Amino acid sequence: MANQILVFCLLALAITGSLARFSDIRKKYSDIQRNQQILKNLKDVVEDPASQFHHSAYRRLAYLVDTYGPRLWGSQSLELAIQDLANQIKEDGIDVRLEPVRNFTKWVRGQESLTLFEPRPFPQKLKMIGLGRSVGGNVTADAVVVTSFDDLQAKAHLVPGKIVIYAVPWVNYETTVAYRGSGAIEAAKLGAVAALVRSITPFSIESPHTGSMSYAANVTQIPAAAIAVEDAEMFLRMFERGQRIRLNLYMESWNVPNANSFNVVAELRGSVYPEKILVLGGHTDSWDVGSQTGANDDGGGFVTCYEALRLIAKSGLTPKRTIRFIAWSGEEYGGSLSGASQYANDHKDEMDNHIVAFESDLGSRTPVAWGFSGGQNGLNYFQDLVSTYFKPIYNITEVLDGEGEMVDSGYIGSYGVPMVRNIGQDTPSNDYYFTFHHSAGDSMSVMDPDQMDENVVGIASLFYLLADADVALPRD
Repeated sequence: MANQILVFCLLALAITGSLARFSDIRKKYSDIQRNQQILKNLKDVVEDPASQFHHSAYRRLAYLVDTYGPRLWGSQSLELAIQDLANQIKEDGIDVRLEPVRNFTKWVRGQESLTLFEPRPFPQKLKMIGLGRSVGGNVTADAVVVTSFDDLQAKAHLVPGKIVIYAVPWVNYETTVAYRGSGAIEAAKLGAVAALVRSITPFSIESPHTGSMSYAANVTQIPAAAIAVEDAEMFLRMFERGQRIRLNLYMESWNVPNANSFNVVAELRGSVYPEKILVLGGHTDSWDVGSQTGANDDGGGFVTCYEALRLIAKSGLTPKRTIRFIAWSGEEYGGSLSGASQYANDHKDEMDNHIVAFESDLGSRTPVAWGFSGGQNGLNYFQDLVSTYFKPIYNITEVLDGEGEMVDSGYIGSYGVPMVRNIGQDTPSNDYYFTFHHSAGDSMSVMDPDQMDENVVGIASLFYLLADADVALPRD
């Protein structure tokens, strides 16, 4: 009898366990079906031409770009755009605040020009743009043209008193940008009086590309500017045939201390775990090369992220965790005083509650993949989520491990928070994006309203799923 009772109990336990597992499976399947329908609804409403969300990202971006133009860090144009964005978010009925970005030194561009005297029979003005943080100067000198840092060292005996021209071919951004960043330092070490850098881009139509550069302690600070690809190649041909190249570089610039700005922070508060925070955003500042510079870098990024948050909120969804949108100020200069760095420092006590940091800052073309940086368990979780839900969402099912970090999200990531980014349709070295990057070509003309909508849908879908999941994205 005892054996029969034991068998009965074991059978009951097995049945109970099986029923529990069946219940769990049924609930998981039910949750998947529910989430798939929610994502379909989000996609349908954005794609509906009669919807307020259809092309809303493009319209919002065009208004900001057309109204305020380029938004150099510390400029009045940037601050007016930031205030306007915050007011728009408030009018949308979403909780928003301005968090201060304090006590940085802003760089101000003045008049500047580059004149070619020889070998031309008559002086000619050439296209140029001063590099961010460069000192000013008025330099007339002969030029030495080099194609690499090794080539610079090989020609070191020619450099004293000369303008060094870096005619360095495009490889990719990570490799080639070193000449913009430290080209002036290496040239000055050898006695150069100025540096000109071939624009960091794979392609140009006489369009100089600017960007930030740096100086080093105990090395003379010399003026530095970017020139068009076409002119860099011309100077190389002149130099190789032995022609004298004589130039005048005139640049005005000022450093103004104690400047202030703001990060725009908007939230959809979590319904169950409001202290748990998922961050998404981009940066509001831009360079100042053309009338619309900053449309793609990074107006499209922060606007699509905000529209993703607005889509979730206006759809009546109440995810379990807080979704926090941030439009950071000061990414183009970076460093310890940038908006993202100050945000991470100001919020360091709540970093343990940050679940993920997402940044969109490589364009807003058709999304084709996600970049992820985090632990192996987090990667497995993320890959499973994406493969489960994103085939109907423009088939964004590919995940690139180790590719999630960007400049601003990296400050949050330094606390161990997983980082994610959207990856748009481009070459592996992002040649399309860098064709317009930091140039006058970065304008509304390179923005596509349908592709921006695809990013809104993709980002909104991802953040709803991550914010509402029963189990949070793991860090390890």
